[in-house]
Amino acid sequence: MRVLVIEDEKELNDLLALGLRKQKFAVDVSYDGIDGEEKALVNEYDLIILDINLPGKTGLEVCKSIRAHQVNSAVIMLTANDKVSDRINGLDIGADDYVVKPFDFRELLSRMYAVLRRSFNKMSPVIRIGPLEIDPGAHRVTYDGQEIELTSKEFDVLQYMSYRHPEIVSLEDMLEHIWGEQVNPFTNAIRVHLSNVRRKLKKAAGVDIIVNIVGKGYKFQME
Repeated sequence: MRVLVIEDEKELNDLLALGLRKQKFAVDVSYDGIDGEEKALVNEYDLIILDINLPGKTGLEVCKSIRAHQVNSAVIMLTANDKVSDRINGLDIGADDYVVKPFDFRELLSRMYAVLRRSFNKMSPVIRIGPLEIDPGAHRVTYDGQEIELTSKEFDVLQYMSYRHPEIVSLEDMLEHIWGEQVNPFTNAIRVHLSNVRRKLKKAAGVDIIVNIVGKGYKFQME
C-alpha cells in the first residue's frame, strides 16, 4: 500500500514514515498543505494521513480540494483538538476517520487497516481477469484453480497491475506506487520482480499473459 503523510511537525512526520515503512508501506511525506495537496493530486495513494493544522493550506482545505478533484484515497486526519465540530467538518468534506494527538502508533495503524479494509470492501474482494484470480485479503493467486506462489513484492506488482487493468502500466508507475518516491529511480528491482511474475504466470498458463507494449509498459493479454 502507498501512503502519503502530510504533517508539519518534522519529527512526528519522520517517525510515522519510519514506522510505516517497517510495516511494509511505501511512504511519501510532505510538511505543508500546498506541497501535500500537489502530491495527493499527482500521485496515486491508498491512504493519506493528513494533519489539520498545516502551513500554506489547512488539512480541511486540502481534504476538500482533493475530494473535489475526485481523489478516492482514504483519508485519516490528525488533530490536536478533539472538538466534535472539527470531526464533523472533516467527515463532511470527505475524511474517513480521525486520530487525536497525542496518539499511540498502534492505534493509528489499527485505524489505517480498518479504513483500508472498508475501502477495499467497496470493491470485489477477489479480482478476476479471465482464469486469473487475485485475492488481496488472503494474498493468494490462482490461475484456472492452480495456486501460484509469489513473494510479497511480486504480489504487489501483480495486484497493482490488476487494479489498473485493462490499462498499460509503465515500469515507472509500478516503481512509484509500490516503492514510493524515496526509491532509487535507477534500481532494477522492479524489472526483476516483474520478470518473476511473468515467468510464474506463464508456467501456469502455458503462454505469456503479461505482455510488453514496446515503449509504453505492460498489460494483461488473455486469449
